[in-house]
Amino acid sequence: MRTGFVIVTYQTEKKEIERLKNEINQLGFTNFRIYIIDNTKNNLGYAAGVNKGLKKAFQKNCDLLIIGNPDISFCQITKKDILKVAEKFSIAGFAFRQNGKTYYGGEIDRWRMSGGLISTLPANRYQEVDYVSGSLLIVRRQVFNKTGLMPEDYFLYYEDVDFSYRADQFGFKIGIDSQMMYEHRETSGQLNLAKKDLLFKNRFRFFWKYASLRKKIRELIRLPKTLWEERDFFKRFFLNSNFLVNYLGINLTSLLTKLLNFLWFLVMMKYFNPQEYGIYTLVWAQINLISPLIDLGTTSYGIVYGNKEKDLESVLSLRYFLGAVVFILTLIGGWLFNNNLFIFIALTSTVVFSNMASGGYLVTKALKNKAYHSSIVGFIFNALLISCLIFGLIKTHSLQAVFIIISFNYALQAALYLFLIKNEFGKVKFQWAFKQWKKIVSKSYQFVLINLLSQIYFKVDVFLLSALKSNAEVGIYSAGFKFFQTLIFFGSSYTLTSTPKLSRLADTNLPAFITKIKKDLLFLTIFGLTLAIGFYLLSPFVLNILMKKTFSPSLTVARITVFALPLILLSSAFLNVLYVLKKANMAIYLFTFQLILNFILNLIFIPIYSFYASAWITVMSEMINLAVLVVITRKILLEKKYGQTN
Repeated sequence: MRTGFVIVTYQTEKKEIERLKNEINQLGFTNFRIYIIDNTKNNLGYAAGVNKGLKKAFQKNCDLLIIGNPDISFCQITKKDILKVAEKFSIAGFAFRQNGKTYYGGEIDRWRMSGGLISTLPANRYQEVDYVSGSLLIVRRQVFNKTGLMPEDYFLYYEDVDFSYRADQFGFKIGIDSQMMYEHRETSGQLNLAKKDLLFKNRFRFFWKYASLRKKIRELIRLPKTLWEERDFFKRFFLNSNFLVNYLGINLTSLLTKLLNFLWFLVMMKYFNPQEYGIYTLVWAQINLISPLIDLGTTSYGIVYGNKEKDLESVLSLRYFLGAVVFILTLIGGWLFNNNLFIFIALTSTVVFSNMASGGYLVTKALKNKAYHSSIVGFIFNALLISCLIFGLIKTHSLQAVFIIISFNYALQAALYLFLIKNEFGKVKFQWAFKQWKKIVSKSYQFVLINLLSQIYFKVDVFLLSALKSNAEVGIYSAGFKFFQTLIFFGSSYTLTSTPKLSRLADTNLPAFITKIKKDLLFLTIFGLTLAIGFYLLSPFVLNILMKKTFSPSLTVARITVFALPLILLSSAFLNVLYVLKKANMAIYLFTFQLILNFILNLIFIPIYSFYASAWITVMSEMINLAVLVVITRKILLEKKYGQTN
């Protein structure tokens, strides 16, 4: 039997590593290998380090795996002790001393799904336990064959609880030899706040992963008690977390902004007729058509690389240049394709300069870890705009007045953003840094192109309705589609929350990566169908109150297009996989195909069925989109799986 020792180190002194190697050599094993995994440079967590070592051990056909921390000692343990306890249990360990106390494995509170070390000496020498401490784990190879590798969800702490719990569900016996002991010279102790915080967060992660619905309801009921018990943690978490402040600030203001925009939409439904709302929609469709070019990766590049003054200045210069280009192209496009609406397009195009400047302000604030400032300013500006628009429309009932207010407000916003940038950064000297601009674009062009294609994909039906039918029918279709767009917001945080974890798992643990995708797909399916069915059933009662009778066909459009919602949510999960696996070019081909298909279908069926055709084509296109993504993703994952196996 070949034995593999996997030791994960982090900033561990060389003499300690040598000491541990010597102790392992003195155990008496003849057919063994030692795998020292150094996490110092690329620390993806303890479990990720263990899994890296396990993969190497599996390649050498190790049957018994001994996983340990570098701060343990094997001096009081022999080869015989290890083989004996490994014969009794599939996952095994020993008693250990830590910070002056002796522990005998761990137990899990089955109600609260909380792991805790046992400090009471058991009656039996070979004692079954719920889990074995990750400081020294002795595991048979067949356990990993069933459970997969160590869970990487936790970074540090609780991976041993999760691993043992999963093994128990597969029927493996877990236990310790309570008469043999090793030293675990952990220096952090219970006073280490970082450890306490990680333990609390990971206990909650473990609970959410495995607790039944009944247990979750019970935990929700006792939430006030939990908040009181962990009050020090929550105090540190909310007061000291810059990420949390930024995350909550950005998302809260984003939600409030969307609610304000929806309020403005409801006011328009009251005062506009379908033709006026159709004109309003067409103008914004023309304005937003090439809006992704304003950014061209400058925001993400500036946040990541803009710490140097010269780099930040070149980023801002590129944004100003792109703003001017997009403004000119928007005017040209409006003149060529919507000549009768050119005045309205020209007035609204001041939004280009506002977007140009607001992105620059976001970069300057994000570099100071105060991105939420930009969101708050944006919300204030948007609230003022919506207030002016509602007041102006109620007073004048005029579409022309609405576009004049929009033009003035966005021009003022652009000026104010530029003033704020000067306040933060100083005077920006425009520079023609083509070499630097090329560097920025090369890192982001794929995603900009995807965004650009998706913008055209979602606007092509509106332009064709205008050309083949009338602005009134554009207004009816767009009003119904607006409700569908609003519902998408409820699932829009998926990419933000899921991508970082998927990126980590893609390179370190393919089985866990696939499991994560499956769970996400199940959640998004249930979530999307619940929203779609709920909206379909309740919308007749709600929309008849909110909308004028002239917009009544919009109800049918809304009830059709809402069934594209679960399809889009599932597609977003598969697109996430493509991005994480560095296959964004596949998304470009897919969106190009979808754009062509959407254009042809709308061109054929709009003359016959008008906006109803566009509604059904939206659903059908998303079905095709999802089917193609499933095939592509499955093929890529199979290639990756067999590539890793070989």
